[in-house]
Amino acid sequence: MDPSGAAVGDAELTLTNKATGFEMKVMSNERGEYTFRNVTPGSYDLKVVKAGFQNYIQKGIVLTINQSGHADATLKVGSTTETVTVEGENTLINYDNGTLQGGIDPETVKDLPLIVSGKPRSSASFAVLLPGVSTGNSNEAFNARINGGLQSGDEALLDGATMQEGFMSQSGMVSIQGDFQMSPDMIQEVKVLTSDYAPEYGSSTSGQITMVSKSGGNTYHGALFEYARNKSFNAAPWNATCSTPGCDRRPPDVEHDFGANIGGPVKIPFLYHGTSKHHSFFYFDWEAFHQAGGSNVPTLSIPSMLERSGNFTDWKDKDGNLIPIYMPGNASASCRTAAGVGPGQQFPGSVIPSACFSQTALAYLSEMPTPTNLQPKNNYTLAKPVPDSLVSNSNVFMTRIDHNYGDKDHFYFFWWRQFTGYNTATELPPIIATEEPTRPQNSPIARFNWEHTFSSTLTNHMTLGYLNRNEGYGSEPENLAARKAGTLPVVNGAVSTATSLPAFTFSDTGFNQIADSAGVPGANVTTRPTWDLNDTAN
Repeated sequence: MDPSGAAVGDAELTLTNKATGFEMKVMSNERGEYTFRNVTPGSYDLKVVKAGFQNYIQKGIVLTINQSGHADATLKVGSTTETVTVEGENTLINYDNGTLQGGIDPETVKDLPLIVSGKPRSSASFAVLLPGVSTGNSNEAFNARINGGLQSGDEALLDGATMQEGFMSQSGMVSIQGDFQMSPDMIQEVKVLTSDYAPEYGSSTSGQITMVSKSGGNTYHGALFEYARNKSFNAAPWNATCSTPGCDRRPPDVEHDFGANIGGPVKIPFLYHGTSKHHSFFYFDWEAFHQAGGSNVPTLSIPSMLERSGNFTDWKDKDGNLIPIYMPGNASASCRTAAGVGPGQQFPGSVIPSACFSQTALAYLSEMPTPTNLQPKNNYTLAKPVPDSLVSNSNVFMTRIDHNYGDKDHFYFFWWRQFTGYNTATELPPIIATEEPTRPQNSPIARFNWEHTFSSTLTNHMTLGYLNRNEGYGSEPENLAARKAGTLPVVNGAVSTATSLPAFTFSDTGFNQIADSAGVPGANVTTRPTWDLNDTAN
């Protein structure tokens, strides 16, 4: 508009991305209105040129995911050799629809710290800072409920494509926070749509968690980083013990989240430096997470030394009464004679004679550790924590390539790949451990986006996405070796695979399981591929 408030038509407007220099041009209509479509999230400068008026430049217009910005330009009469520069007068108020949303802008994503606690940093954790997001009785983003919705009822999108995991249909925080952690060095922006969002968003009984990957710009930038955690900064857990008075009860908790990244324009000596129409940019990030120990020391319930000798007088109910122990129906004749009772009858005094002991049970009990106290339950506190995360030793590689062709087309390709080490840490001795380490454990994500402008009133955005998660759960190597060598006996018909030991579980007693029957990891591989194609014209 001019100084009197009248509309100025046929003004040339240029919107320039400050990071890449990519320009979009439109002309205002007879009512002085203009629209830039398919604008990538980022920071922009707007320039307005019209004969008879001074040039107008507005700097620092920040546009976020799924957001419409408004910038009104008032042109002053004068020569086009004169320029008026304005900063910070655009508004992010949504005039176009009723969508309720909140976002974490790029500067906040970059500056806010994230705790390193048992897994790599995840940008999805920022979502708990937004209005309408609650986490129940914890501050764990995995438990997020958005706008009163259900836990795990949300949907997650990365660069416009769903993060739903194939036939398992897992998405939302399960995917973007639990299975595919995107650190702040990989993500430009996080936004949560809480209500009244467009029909293009679906598969949700709650909100939409959207992320945009980080890209390179006109200048080269790189970084090296490490986030460390160890027991020097921790307090002692309530149940931690040590052997001598005054010793340090704090368990070892060594965690390292470290990596490097670099981004900038694509320049290949003697081959490619960009042209007047072609401009290319890249960004690469590598991040590793290593963990030994943890912040909490587990306490398990295992058979007490008294019970291992057949004496169950320490096994009592909540009122202090002995819990009766009955002779099984398949008890041997020598067992019946030694006990003086028959099948289905209670062992006198809750003591089982040695003649009734199972040789199979004795073999497994011989591998059990000695309890750390005399209680019948909660009687074995480990000497140190055990990292139980699937990603305790992982490496993640991420890259993004952007290419602008003229001012009509923008292409970008995103690739993310996680490789996880073989976590064989166990609570019980490995031969009778219950953990099921994974091999393989890797996850790829790919995204391809093409934004094309046909005219000032018609644009098109196409997104092609792919992800997968390959997991092979199996028994500990010592378990598999014991089965192969016959070190421990098996129970006929108790194991579906011939490669692992049987698993012993105790219903309604609170006792920890003994051993595992999953078998070889490679024989229990699950995959969950997802392909996604979106095309939006507006």
